[in-house]
Amino acid sequence: MSSTHKISISTLTTLFSLLLSSFYHSSSSTSIQSPFQLSSISSRPTTTTTTPPLSSQTVTFIDLLSNSTSYSSLLYLVQRARLVPIINLLNSSTFFAPTNDAIETHPLLSLALNPESHQASSNPDNIQLELRQTLLYHFLNFSLPSSIPSDTPAMLETLLFPLPVNQSIVPRHPGETPVESPPSLLGGKGQKLRAIQRDEKVYLEVDSNGENGTLLRLNESQLASNGILIPLDRVLTPPPRLSALIRSTPQLSILAEVLSEDFFDQLDSTPHLTIFAPENEAWNSLDPIELSYLKTNFSSDDAIKVFQSFSSPAGLPQDQPGYYHQLLQAVRQANEPVPVTTTQGHQLSVDVDPRTETLTVNGTKITGHDLLTNNGVLHLVPQLFLPDGTVTLSLEKYLLALNCTKLVSLFRSANLSTTYLGNSTVEPYTILAPRDDVFDGFDPSLSGAPSDRWATLPANDSQDLRDVLKYHVVRGVHPPEELSDGMLLSTELDLKRTNGSLKQQILVSVSASDGKGTSRSDKKRSLIGFGGVNVVGVEPVRVGNSLIYLISQIIERPSDLLEVALSDLKLSTCVASIFAAGIDEELKTFPGLSYFIPTNKAFESLGLIMDYLLLGKSKSDLARLLRYHAIQEVVYLRKIPVGDSHRYPTLEGTEIYISKPDGDNVTLHGPTSHGLPLNGEIRDSEVVNKHDRLIETGSLNVINQVELPASLDIDISKLMAGAKASTMVDLIKASNMSWVLHKNLSGLPDQDQERNARFENSYTVLCPTDEAFTKINLTYYLESPILLKSLVMQHIIPTKPPSAGNVKSRPDLKPAPFHPLVLGDGIVYSTLLSRSEGGPSGYGDVSLRMNTILEKNSEETNEDQAKWLIGIKGARGTNGDHDSARILNYGRVTPILMEDDQVFVSLAGGVLSLNKVLEPYEPNWWERWGQSLVGWIIVLGFVGALSFLVWRLWIKKKNHSTGYQFLEPMEE
Repeated sequence: MSSTHKISISTLTTLFSLLLSSFYHSSSSTSIQSPFQLSSISSRPTTTTTTPPLSSQTVTFIDLLSNSTSYSSLLYLVQRARLVPIINLLNSSTFFAPTNDAIETHPLLSLALNPESHQASSNPDNIQLELRQTLLYHFLNFSLPSSIPSDTPAMLETLLFPLPVNQSIVPRHPGETPVESPPSLLGGKGQKLRAIQRDEKVYLEVDSNGENGTLLRLNESQLASNGILIPLDRVLTPPPRLSALIRSTPQLSILAEVLSEDFFDQLDSTPHLTIFAPENEAWNSLDPIELSYLKTNFSSDDAIKVFQSFSSPAGLPQDQPGYYHQLLQAVRQANEPVPVTTTQGHQLSVDVDPRTETLTVNGTKITGHDLLTNNGVLHLVPQLFLPDGTVTLSLEKYLLALNCTKLVSLFRSANLSTTYLGNSTVEPYTILAPRDDVFDGFDPSLSGAPSDRWATLPANDSQDLRDVLKYHVVRGVHPPEELSDGMLLSTELDLKRTNGSLKQQILVSVSASDGKGTSRSDKKRSLIGFGGVNVVGVEPVRVGNSLIYLISQIIERPSDLLEVALSDLKLSTCVASIFAAGIDEELKTFPGLSYFIPTNKAFESLGLIMDYLLLGKSKSDLARLLRYHAIQEVVYLRKIPVGDSHRYPTLEGTEIYISKPDGDNVTLHGPTSHGLPLNGEIRDSEVVNKHDRLIETGSLNVINQVELPASLDIDISKLMAGAKASTMVDLIKASNMSWVLHKNLSGLPDQDQERNARFENSYTVLCPTDEAFTKINLTYYLESPILLKSLVMQHIIPTKPPSAGNVKSRPDLKPAPFHPLVLGDGIVYSTLLSRSEGGPSGYGDVSLRMNTILEKNSEETNEDQAKWLIGIKGARGTNGDHDSARILNYGRVTPILMEDDQVFVSLAGGVLSLNKVLEPYEPNWWERWGQSLVGWIIVLGFVGALSFLVWRLWIKKKNHSTGYQFLEPMEE
């Protein structure tokens, strides 16, 4: 079957290109009404009548097809593809002719038989390019060799010169110059067709191992003037595109995941490729995170580099695919390894294993060879050939590999990727990375929370978005073993309004699985969190000099002071007071601020002071108090040094002192003088929260006691205003005792000698409510100045400064916070009405008793539940309506310091609000003398009875001593 004549490849290629160009040109000709209606062919397969046999010297391939009903479909397709001129030019060629039955079962060719169906298809091909290439794959430009090898498949070159289907030339209008056809994808060579002989039979289209294939019916072959026609029972399918081959090969499933769709399109149009494709197990040489990164949609650049490391556009020989037999022949001819230059410019060493006589690449055996594609050949190898530095993973690439692609997209859109995630990043960072699933299903009911967190985060390149992302970047590297519960770490987010001078902190939490604290030795079993968000997994990922923690959700930035405080119901009183004082914007916007906020209970303990501060006229005093809790610098509990107190300036203008006596407790107090607190509070307030609460401008901490600034001047008149005790104020003024109402006496007339005599004392006023005065005959007192003054004096307790010795010997005699007096069961205080204080009454003293009512019934009021009762000592004979009362509230004035015997003492005082009026007690004649008289009568009666008994005993004894016997009268 060998032939001595065949048309030259160059001539055939030139003719094929010209014909193809003319077809492109003529495809849009107006003479063609339909892309499939050709004037020279019928629209359906024709049934050719049998003609007399012709001599092989005059019969062509077309004649053979026309003379046989078995090839009617093939003839129709050849005419439709306009291959008749090319076929007639062939000489000494081989034509593998599929029968009608074979064509009917082939998807492409059977579709081409029906022009209507093909015209209605989604991708009509006016020049029948795919059909032409499929048919040309059935032609050899030489006679079929007489001997086909039986051990290794023979590589037969067909007349198919593959063209990129997706680069078809746009049809030209009539009269325009035909354009040049696309270049061949195999370097000017025809596509290969494998053939092998098994059991004295020849099979075409076998695999690289010589298996499977289509049987050649050589005994039914027919000779023609331009070659031999051999019938086929199956249509030969040209090798697929490279992308399709990679996707359909199980051993290359990982490679298919790594390469992107866009790159596959480029590969399919890249000519004469030789690929040493790594099988799935070859990728095990990569770090799992590196492989995960390469599988992401963001790794296209690196994936291309990886592909270029095992692909070559040069091949052997130059600009042709490197088929296995050609590589083997080249190595044997050179008698040394042959270099194959990759797309990257590196060289792969191709050699022959002397033991197995098989090819190796860089010492690795080729496990599968000659997987044909439309633009080259692919060989399988169990190893990656990656030069150093091919894949250098930055923080960004690691995040992509860890399924944090949406976070990376946000960094890119905010123009922060290069700064914090790029290869050029020098500074060490700890990245807190939420994975992609965190951005899905966000609860829209949350404040500021969109239903689609990914789609409605702050706008790209907005400052808000940058701030959110910067709060997920922590300065420095912080592995788990270095973290401790309550630790504060600096992030890249600036504190608001500090111009970048201060960085926002993030709170670290470390706890065991049972919720209790843990030591460093237990870190591997601990739960670690940042900013209230838990870390997913235990071990972070180290990337160069940086670290990545995967977290369960997006970390919210600290809010402003009031928003953070509003989230805690125990702080509602302070928040309401801040708004009432009108300093909310000042506190929210002050840069670098630490606020120590008292609890509701702490404000409640102020008593009448708080009632006064909430009055409209007291707004400035309330603002002064609240500003005193705002420190003009950022103070974090964990960073306060242990030991002595440290002064800090406040927004109020004075200073406050913070001390840390040990590692767990932090206390605050105001300034002192001579060892005494200027605000009168001998107890320091304590920070009750264990860890700092962060706000956007600094920190927020909770304290258990309100700190009063020394500049806040509280006197008795202000406390009584808070108690709304206007009646008592009027009575004090009416009795000419106004000096009691004011702590500072310098403004009163000097002629008040009584006032000057009492300058060394402060006073506590027992202040009945206005309602209490409605229950007594107030006119009775107003008509008598003496009685009125006695009434007022009964309600004023002088508060004498204790001596230094008393303070030391009786530390228990200290009033509770903001109480003007020590309240204790049985304690007695003298009033101005008491004789010990120069008053006229022996019943001026008052005593305290604890209220024993423990449970409240439906008829009792809040007054009935008051903790302390106060009454006139020694008052008897009454039901308590006018000599005892319940203490409803309290308040302490701002103290003044005085020197007493060279010892400085603090003078205070205040107000105790009562539910009843204590009317001066004077006993009546019975209470004054009656009880004494009854006592004397009882004593005298007892003495008389005793005397009579003694007398009787004495008479009896006397009679017995004289010897006379007393005789009873005899009965008659």
